[in-house]
Amino acid sequence: MQYELHSPSPHWSVVFAATLGCGIGLCLVSCDTGATVPPSGGQTTDDALIDRGNRSFVASPEGIDVTNRLPLCFVRGSTGGLEVDENYGRNRIRAGSARVPRNALADRSFERTRRVENLAVAPDVVIVMVNVSRGPGGAAYPHLLDGATAAPALLDTQGTRYLPVGCAYLDASWAHVRFEPGTPIETVAALPPTSRSRPDQFLWLIYRANFGVSLARITSDNGTSLEFAQPIRLNVTQGD
Repeated sequence: MQYELHSPSPHWSVVFAATLGCGIGLCLVSCDTGATVPPSGGQTTDDALIDRGNRSFVASPEGIDVTNRLPLCFVRGSTGGLEVDENYGRNRIRAGSARVPRNALADRSFERTRRVENLAVAPDVVIVMVNVSRGPGGAAYPHLLDGATAAPALLDTQGTRYLPVGCAYLDASWAHVRFEPGTPIETVAALPPTSRSRPDQFLWLIYRANFGVSLARITSDNGTSLEFAQPIRLNVTQGD
């Protein structure tokens, strides 16, 4: 049987093939604020730009952020296996993986030249992050992973399919980032495991989409298909 849910936001509707419960109320850890910040999007047109303390977003549905800035922040020199471009103090992550204790992350007391939080982006690419946290109230889209085998895919209005090329994970003790632009994540088993019984767990999927396209929906092989009421236009460059 098919059910349809409508968000209070005018930007998206949800159609999926099972009875699913999901709490909506995302929080992102931000090294600019030292605490938490609300998600972007939801209440303005998709052409509008929203500036939030040096963070610029294309307006988008709740739980989806069009940004190359991670929701967590490493300290320069303590980035594990991440390949970081440190030229001109930009500290952009090119690729790699790192797992560090949560208390080793940077906060707002760190100078910008010591913070590592941005992903390197080519001019023809746009980074999109989707919150798929499964804890109570963790995200708008926790059900994307329930019973799924394949990683959720973003699709644009032309039918081009994008798999995640990385993820960011945070819990009460650990932080983990993986970013491999040339190696898409194809399965849920390749992601950090999360549970609905762990409200401290947060998981974001990182996608690379073509500049200039409009994202139409996100799908999962568990039968979930989330179609955006207004396509998300990726028309703002994130690279240098």
